[in-house]
Amino acid sequence: FLNKAEPEIAKRAYLLCHTSYPDAGWNFPQILKSSDIGHRVLFSYVCRSCSAWFASHFQDIVAICPHCGQRNAGMPNVQQGVTEQVLANIYRCMDIYIQYSICEGAGMPHIEATACGIPTMGMPYSATKDILEYTDGIKIKIAKSYLEPETQAYRMMPDNEDCAQKLLNFFRQPESIRQRMGFKARQGAEKYFDWDKTAKIWENYFDNITLTGLQGKWDATHEN
Repeated sequence: FLNKAEPEIAKRAYLLCHTSYPDAGWNFPQILKSSDIGHRVLFSYVCRSCSAWFASHFQDIVAICPHCGQRNAGMPNVQQGVTEQVLANIYRCMDIYIQYSICEGAGMPHIEATACGIPTMGMPYSATKDILEYTDGIKIKIAKSYLEPETQAYRMMPDNEDCAQKLLNFFRQPESIRQRMGFKARQGAEKYFDWDKTAKIWENYFDNITLTGLQGKWDATHEN
């Protein structure tokens, strides 16, 4: 994307990663060094002392908090995260959110981003396909599929070139158009991704299902 983008777009482009580290996942120091784009990548940090969050270039596991000055900040995780309000502010720092995962059961960050009025991108596979269609998201071309040995499930690999081109197309549009995309994303989130509506669907299902065979007969023996 940086190689293709016009200078006025490239010089303002940053990748914000809101994730945990270290974890059983990406080796960020190695990736940043090999790709030579560390100056264009920011990470979310949260302070264990004052609970404030800030975005910074990679500072390893422990960083100095610019709010309280304590060397007690790190990337958020399930033990030390941020409030829903702070998380919403983090999403609103973004121009566009990319769900770059090989598969999703229903990626909560993707839905959260649309709820914050942020346009999104992702591959049209599994639950991500539904989210993209319901919120007018941008579909990234699938490069290839493969069978994952550990789970025996099919996974999809994104087409990096297609993603870069569609990102470029997005940022070449007037800001008013991009804001309109965010507004439509928010509308889709409100219409289709609501806890009360989801609960009502399950309620109606359980109230109206017709049981067959041994369904619902918890104390029945196999012979019955």
